[in-house]
Amino acid sequence: MAQTPVLLGIRGEEPKVLVEALKMLKNEEPIDMWVIYRTNQATDMHLRKINSLSEAYPYTDIIAKVTIAETPRGIPGGHVLVKVTDGKIAMDAAAYEPTGRFRDIVNSLRPGDEVIIYGVVRPPSKKHGPTVNLEKINIVKLAPQYRYEAPKCPICGRRMKSMGRGKGYKCKKCGYKDPKATKIPVEIPRDIKLG
Repeated sequence: MAQTPVLLGIRGEEPKVLVEALKMLKNEEPIDMWVIYRTNQATDMHLRKINSLSEAYPYTDIIAKVTIAETPRGIPGGHVLVKVTDGKIAMDAAAYEPTGRFRDIVNSLRPGDEVIIYGVVRPPSKKHGPTVNLEKINIVKLAPQYRYEAPKCPICGRRMKSMGRGKGYKCKKCGYKDPKATKIPVEIPRDIKLG
C-alpha cells in the first residue's frame, strides 16, 4: 500500500485540543509524524479597511461600510447578488450557493440597511462589473420595513374598504365613512438581527 504524504488536517485554536482530536480518530494507516502549524487563518488579517468603494480594486481583499441600495436578487446557480453603495459608488456583492444560511441572510437584506462587508473584489467581466465576493458581513443597522393596511373603523373596529383613490374609506359593516382616511403603515418585523 502506498503511503500518503499528507493524511489529514485538523483545525483548531488550542494545540492541546488538536492533539486530543488526533487521538480520537480511528486511522487505518500508520502515522509516521505529525506537526502543528500556527496560521493567521480566520483572523481576517488579509482584509484591508477601505473608506470608499473607489478603493475596491480587482483582487483586493476589503472591509467596507456600505448601505444596501437594492433588494437582493437571485441568479442562476442559487447565488445571491445585492447592490451596495458607499453613497458615491455602487457595486454588486455576491453570496454563493454553497454558503447556505449566509446566503439566506444576505437575501434578507433590504434597501437602507447598513452593513460592513468583508470579501475579495472580483474583476469585471463582459456580463458584470466588479463584484465583492462576500466572506462575511456585519449588520450595523436595519432599515424599518413597512406594509400598508386599510384603517380600522373607529365605531366597530373592522377594517374599512377604500371608496376609491383619494376618496377615503368606508366600513362595510356599520356604514361609517371617513373621506380623509388613508392607509396606515405597519412595521414588518425583520427575520435578521444586528451583528
